Amino acid sequence: MNKIKILSVVLLAIMISFSSCKVSSEKSKEKLDDGVDNLVKQIELLNDTEFRDAAFGILGTGTNGIDFKNSLKSENIIKIKEFSLSIRNSLLDNYPDLFNKKLGNEKFSLSEYAGTYTWNNSTEEWDYKDDSESVIVIFPSQNNSSNDCKFEWSKYEEVKTNDDYYYPTIIYATLSQDDKEIALVDVEIEYDLNTEIPIDGKVKLELGKLKFKADWTFEDKILKADVSLKKGMSKINEITTEIVFNNDEMDEVISGEGVVKMHDIENSGGLKITFNFDNINTIDDCSDFNRNVEILIYTLANRRIGEVECDDNDDCGFIIIFNDGTTETVCTYFEKLENAIEDILDDIFDDLEA
Repeated sequence: MNKIKILSVVLLAIMISFSSCKVSSEKSKEKLDDGVDNLVKQIELLNDTEFRDAAFGILGTGTNGIDFKNSLKSENIIKIKEFSLSIRNSLLDNYPDLFNKKLGNEKFSLSEYAGTYTWNNSTEEWDYKDDSESVIVIFPSQNNSSNDCKFEWSKYEEVKTNDDYYYPTIIYATLSQDDKEIALVDVEIEYDLNTEIPIDGKVKLELGKLKFKADWTFEDKILKADVSLKKGMSKINEITTEIVFNNDEMDEVISGEGVVKMHDIENSGGLKITFNFDNINTIDDCSDFNRNVEILIYTLANRRIGEVECDDNDDCGFIIIFNDGTTETVCTYFEKLENAIEDILDDIFDDLEA
């Protein structure tokens, strides 16, 4: 082996030993605190997004409008089984005066409602024109008297499963304010018509600067999924996972593994969590959990922070064991996230009631 090869091997060994070394417990707690703070900032982004004022605007007008084509029917909402069905129902529910609530085993046709609906602030009613193949809704944003927002629902297809239920396969809709796109829903899903399980899917949701994307396949009893969240062009969170089920109906989870990466919004670091589990259906207590499930926490530079274990004596039931053997309850970090979510929801409800 020549000198260049020897030097390369030495440098590689140094890099591996540095990247995989363990972080002190004090530094580990700082990294976890930073990670939780980062998640809080991400949650707060939802409250600051441009989408918020436009969404409040349509909620404010939708409750007072009229139905131009069909009378509003009061129907029970069936249990939502699929994500795409949830999106469709949300769109229908948020425009109760424009659509009949055709849910569950009733076919919904976008063409029946195609046209432009414009909010008339003077009459507090919708003016309708049969001038489009899409459903276009023009309305004011929150606390605005002029119609500065446009919602356009341009694509919708669905499939009838063997139990006579209709599930959406394609949904495409956008929301704009002052001719600038601020939200998007883009869904493409294929179902197993016998089990109603979405076996292949691509979902994109954009709210202001936040962009969520999920792709998955289910084949040979194995679910593979990739999920990501971006702020602009920068990736914030990403999840890659593979889960094995006992049959094609997803009745029982057998095993799985995955990686979660949480990037700092300011690109100053982040966390990586790896997990794998087996024989999960045999777990009855903490001993079983710790024997069959492994959850490890690293920095994004692959420096180990610690691991998560089940603990019967902990209020949350789970603790983080740092590299020096010291521990911290998971509640410490969950409570911080819970409080942040509650604060944001309080702000949203206060604005809706104002």
